[in-house]
Amino acid sequence: MRFVWFSVISLLMSFSSVWADEDNDRSDCFAKQDHTVGIPACTRLIELGDTPDLHLYHVYRGDYYTHSSFGGFDKAFAEYGKAIEVNPQSVEAYRSRAELYEFLEDYDMAVTDLNTAISLSLALQEFDIGLYSRRASTLARLERFDEAREDCRAAMRMKPDSGDGQYCLSDLAFFLKDTAERLKWLDACLVVNDRELKCRITRAWILATSPENEFRDGRRAVSEAQQAFSRFFDPEVAEVLAAAYAENGQFTRAVQMQLLVLAWVQEFGNEEAIPYVQERLDLYVSLKPYRDVE
Repeated sequence: MRFVWFSVISLLMSFSSVWADEDNDRSDCFAKQDHTVGIPACTRLIELGDTPDLHLYHVYRGDYYTHSSFGGFDKAFAEYGKAIEVNPQSVEAYRSRAELYEFLEDYDMAVTDLNTAISLSLALQEFDIGLYSRRASTLARLERFDEAREDCRAAMRMKPDSGDGQYCLSDLAFFLKDTAERLKWLDACLVVNDRELKCRITRAWILATSPENEFRDGRRAVSEAQQAFSRFFDPEVAEVLAAAYAENGQFTRAVQMQLLVLAWVQEFGNEEAIPYVQERLDLYVSLKPYRDVE
């Protein structure tokens, strides 16, 4: 009898270990951070076979391939295709594949996938406003500005207090090279949602780096960027703050902040970003602000 109980306990402990390993793999797979950890975790989950989240494991493994040098874009496309094969209603698969098409500047294919993702989202009653904002940005790259504007308006109707629709219209104004309009919609975004980070750091970036003198305001840029950095310790926000310091004549602080950005991108292994970060650092060391000439 004692042997039977020991066997049962041993079996339960074994199952607990397996469940714990699976939970850890899900956490690592879904984190979308370190591809050397994420890809093996997603792979182990895929090898478990048919589960409700199998399509997501393929999507996330594809995302790792997309955003790292490990595997390349062909493998990413294969993963997204497999996810759609496993679950033809996978909004996530169409969204991620659209992002890859957009990165490769195949905007027509990106719009096609986003159209499908939006249709599926509506059928599932998920109403994902991020899909509308992304399609608007892609349509703008194709100079289909009226359609892009309607997507931004749709996002604003769905969630008027989120700031997403206002940010979308600001992004559209970027493609139209209308800085005043960009700032107007960024202001509107922060009126309805003053915690919307992307609106705050974009406004700070314009105030710090615009090539148009009438829109630059170093002191205000520093205030905006400091607010963002106090809430979000991130290299993108740090780079905005560095540019704001430089525009405000605080070059020592600008250099310190840009050195922090450089350390971050080196640690993350983002080789493509290093020359751009170094270029701005050299400007600040030379007591010159950065101008974002589009």
